[in-house]
Amino acid sequence: MDQIKVNRSIRWLNYLLLIINLTALCTLIFFRPHHEPDRENLQVTSLEFLREELGLTGEQYQEVVRLDETTYRTYHLIIDLLCEANIELLEELAKETPDQEVLDRLTRKIGNLNTSLKKATIRHFDHIRSICNEEQKARLIGIFKEIMQLEEQCEICNRKECPRKTRLENLGKMEE
Repeated sequence: MDQIKVNRSIRWLNYLLLIINLTALCTLIFFRPHHEPDRENLQVTSLEFLREELGLTGEQYQEVVRLDETTYRTYHLIIDLLCEANIELLEELAKETPDQEVLDRLTRKIGNLNTSLKKATIRHFDHIRSICNEEQKARLIGIFKEIMQLEEQCEICNRKECPRKTRLENLGKMEE
């Protein structure tokens, strides 16, 4: 008698799992986005955003496009290396007894790659700024403040009276 109840319970559990799987499959088929923006379109959109926000001329815009292509390739190379280093770090951490020297080497490598990523961003910012007039430069600094989310960091900072908030507010207002 107990075996019959167990079999019946298993059968109902199978029915339930079948319904859940079919529902998930239908959701994936019918409610997926019709088009996903590819990276190239996303890149063009960000460039169009810069064009509109900074009021770039046609010549300035073409220069930004050229600079962006170079930066984009650099980013992908660094991000690929960073991904590999992070996986190596995780593999080492997953070992029963991780080698501290390997962990130290990988953390230095990850730090160097993050530094390279920041330096590439700085070079890109400098190149864009070099083709801007003074008004565009001030707007560009505002855009980078938003991208870096510095004001949001100030909101969650535990320091009440912080001079960095004033410095952040004055960015782009000072004469060079």
